Amino acid sequence: MAKKEPVSTKAKATTIRGTSQNAYRVLLKPLVTEKAADLGTHNQYVFMIDPRMNKIEVKKAVRTIYGINPLAVRIITMQGKAVRYGRRYGVTKSWKKAMVTLKAGDKIEVYEGV
Repeated sequence: MAKKEPVSTKAKATTIRGTSQNAYRVLLKPLVTEKAADLGTHNQYVFMIDPRMNKIEVKKAVRTIYGINPLAVRIITMQGKAVRYGRRYGVTKSWKKAMVTLKAGDKIEVYEGV
């Protein structure tokens, strides 16, 4: 009798959230502010991201969408602001922003036509 080949029980190390079809769900929009424009002169770009994402997934999304490999990614959770509608008090949603650092020669055109 011929021996059967052992079947691997390990799952493949692929993540669905990091694929190209979902890259636009990771990077929601670039943040266009004076501070972000100033960081753009130092090869850093600022994006609003999905609150469930981490640095690795942001790095994969930038690589997929723009074709550039980032050097570093920093993520900040921005707390929601207190608001008032009539007599009622509430809080806007908290959100995350990511600051992506690129190599000296790389560039992302996020401020075109703004």
